[in-house]
Amino acid sequence: VLYKRYKSPLFKLLRKILGKRGVKDDEIVDLVQDTFYKIYSKRKSCKKPAKETSNSFLYWLVTIAENIYNDLPEDYLQVFSDFDSTPNEQNG
Repeated sequence: VLYKRYKSPLFKLLRKILGKRGVKDDEIVDLVQDTFYKIYSKRKSCKKPAKETSNSFLYWLVTIAENIYNDLPEDYLQVFSDFDSTPNEQNG
């Protein structure tokens, strides 16, 4: 239920934030999925906020996604760029 409700708004916010850094849409989709996987796998250790609104939850998701992105190795985006280019583009 949470995934269906928040995947699109999370994607849009991450696209706005990370698109400026050159992150492609397919990488943002992966990041959205990684974010929901992380909150699902850590659900038992998460504390319920005192006052929860849909905006606070969404921004909490964005914070998690940004942390996941910031923890990626520096060459992560380069690996995806190499897959996206065709053989002719790679050879010059």
